[in-house]
Amino acid sequence: MIVDNHSKAIVVYRGFPERIASFSELPPVIRFNIKGYLKRNLGSLSDSVMFSHGQILDLKAYFRKDAITYKYYKIIPKYDLYFKLIDSSIGIKSYNLKLDLDEHGQILYSNWPQKGYDDKTEFKTNEVIIKAALKAAELKFYCKNEYLIDFKYNRNLDKLCWLFMFEDIRYRDPDRKKYHVIEVDWKSGEVVNEYRAEHF
Repeated sequence: MIVDNHSKAIVVYRGFPERIASFSELPPVIRFNIKGYLKRNLGSLSDSVMFSHGQILDLKAYFRKDAITYKYYKIIPKYDLYFKLIDSSIGIKSYNLKLDLDEHGQILYSNWPQKGYDDKTEFKTNEVIIKAALKAAELKFYCKNEYLIDFKYNRNLDKLCWLFMFEDIRYRDPDRKKYHVIEVDWKSGEVVNEYRAEHF
């Protein structure tokens, strides 16, 4: 159970982005607000966060070219930034932390919970997480011989979760598999979500 995400992916906006490769390229007020956000939301983990890459969007030019805003279902950020969190003491080999900010430095989006995940000593151990997942799987009579494990930020629940995927052995198709997925909250160690998913 290791968090290991090395993606360098970036959201593609149509025109007018300025790519940045250094935290120092950001305006002072933006850097100040980001540091404050990281300290408040990640606590001591903020010391293990490094800037990775990002882009600054020229919103005036962006909307001057396409002023029809009703078709957008989210706020377009001024700053689209990516950071790397590394802390081997809790099994984070690499976690891509994404922050979207407006021109004043307000956080529009983050893939880290808003509260409750600022003390890594409160995160449950792998043993506790696995025990919770297997107990839930046993109650549902899932096949526990083999399972896949993944990690993600659950935006709807605003939680960091471990995903356990148990193959649905009743589904027979050589080209695709179906899984019963159990999500366990890293902090509480409780099952917070269950659903089915396909894997090709």
